[in-house]
Amino acid sequence: MALKEFYEVDESTGEIIEVHVLDDQLDTIPYNFVEGWGQGFFDPIYNFHTRQWEEKNTSNDLLNRYKEQKIEDLNRQCKEEIEKGFEYNGNYYEFEPHDQDNFTQALALLSFDTETQSLTWKTLNNGIVTLSREEFFGVCKKAEQVKRGNIAKYWMLKAEVESATSIEEIDSITWTS
Repeated sequence: MALKEFYEVDESTGEIIEVHVLDDQLDTIPYNFVEGWGQGFFDPIYNFHTRQWEEKNTSNDLLNRYKEQKIEDLNRQCKEEIEKGFEYNGNYYEFEPHDQDNFTQALALLSFDTETQSLTWKTLNNGIVTLSREEFFGVCKKAEQVKRGNIAKYWMLKAEVESATSIEEIDSITWTS
């Protein structure tokens, strides 16, 4: 029996841990453990489908998986930041996906219906408020600035992750940085 090497990432520290498995234990490693990040992952040195060992640059494979995970995390943080809402002229507006749809629908209506001079809108801090057309256009402009600003930040951080050359460098890239 021979020992085969796998690599696992410790989620709490981000350290790469070498794990040795005996040939006769390979069948005990579940497939989803190879693909998921739930409790770490084994680097795909061993192809479970072909039952063949593959020569791969394990450090690059591991780094690429780490990058993918970091990019997914930054994307989630971007979405959360957008959905937190925003403040405009003393009113705080929700901006969950359904709120974004409501803004788009109202903006489209006002674009075609020039007779409507005001509309009511629910705010988090001041309840229902009445907004003139111009005020509502200002709210929509602010919403777009908040959304586009966060998306631009995500694109910048994603590019940093993609150009990173180490796990430590990837770890230093955060939404708040």
